[in-house]
Amino acid sequence: MACSISISNVVATESSGKLTSLTVNGTVTDCSELDVTVTCGSTSVTKTIAGSTASGSWSVVFSASELGSFSCACGSQVRIDVVCRTNPKCSTWQLETIQCCPTIDILVVQSDCKADGTKPLTISATITPAPNSTTPVQADLILDGPVVDSGTASSVF
Repeated sequence: MACSISISNVVATESSGKLTSLTVNGTVTDCSELDVTVTCGSTSVTKTIAGSTASGSWSVVFSASELGSFSCACGSQVRIDVVCRTNPKCSTWQLETIQCCPTIDILVVQSDCKADGTKPLTISATITPAPNSTTPVQADLILDGPVVDSGTASSVF
């Protein structure tokens, strides 16, 4: 089978205008090692994926420390280059816009057990939309067991 590589998307998280993670996804056939480079302006980051990329999906995650001097933010256009290390003629590149996800912080506070055997629980979620995002954020809470009291809340950003 001939080597082939595709790039699916680029997703990131951001805090205070700086990327905290950047994930690139795609598919590959007939290649066991890939070099993935993301370029934005004059800065770039590269990572090698080895092992399970011979066939199927691949994913590479750049951490905040790896993105230290990377100059792009959410909504920026980047160039993605992917090269098979064992067959450099097998490669691809494309321009992608960095899509950012909202950040979600969840706090759970348990109160003391009440005389009737119930235990109050307060769940608070702080959802920060992705920068420059107009996409609504949806969250679903699923509880296992009987619920004595419940309520809903929503906010529009």
